[in-house]
Amino acid sequence: MSIALDTSAQAEARAGKPERIRAWDLPTRLFHWGLLALIVSSWVSSEYSTDPYLTWHKWSGYSILILLVFRLVWGFVGGSTSRLSAFLNWPSTAARYARDLVRGRARKYLSHNPLGTWMIIALFVTVSVQATAGLFTPNENFVGSGPLSDVVTETTARTMSWLHHRGFNVLLALAALHVTVNLGYQFIKRDPIVAAMITGQKPRAGYEDQAQATGGSVALAALVLAGSAAGVLGAIWLAGGTF
Repeated sequence: MSIALDTSAQAEARAGKPERIRAWDLPTRLFHWGLLALIVSSWVSSEYSTDPYLTWHKWSGYSILILLVFRLVWGFVGGSTSRLSAFLNWPSTAARYARDLVRGRARKYLSHNPLGTWMIIALFVTVSVQATAGLFTPNENFVGSGPLSDVVTETTARTMSWLHHRGFNVLLALAALHVTVNLGYQFIKRDPIVAAMITGQKPRAGYEDQAQATGGSVALAALVLAGSAAGVLGAIWLAGGTF
């Protein structure tokens, strides 16, 4: 007599727990938390570092640029929920979702919902401008200046410096809104979007965009990351930058 072994999904169903499905690939989750760590690192190294060369701060900035390029490329070759085609939408779509959300009729999304998409874009653009401007920002003693600060005019350098320092306030405001909304979804709407970015899973449900995430090879992600690093550092070097 054979004994049938239960799958984890069957065991969860009998225990009254919803079946879990894949929502995010590992490289996307590592990007998310890695970018957060690097932004904090950049702030700490700017405010509290006693190194006149700002070495920690600058390499933190390079790493942010590498991750941003990685995420852009990963948006074309990554897991199904990580692809740009999975969540980019028209502003009118986001407006309809916001209207339905207010009315309590918002549909569930496995990837980013239409309104959240525009928050992600705003954060991505803000961080990109912040990190890129840092490449051209001169330091007061010129020792810790950005690697490309001497290849642009003084006026351009001053503009980039203003963007680099003032842009952080915009980033803080967007990040605060992003965290607040995500916590609201997690604990008020019971949509585990924060937990999903940690575990990579969500309960099975009638999601509007796709039933379950697929793809997202770690080996491919490693190649994309290596190419992104070579591209960012190579571009700085070719532009006349020094590390």
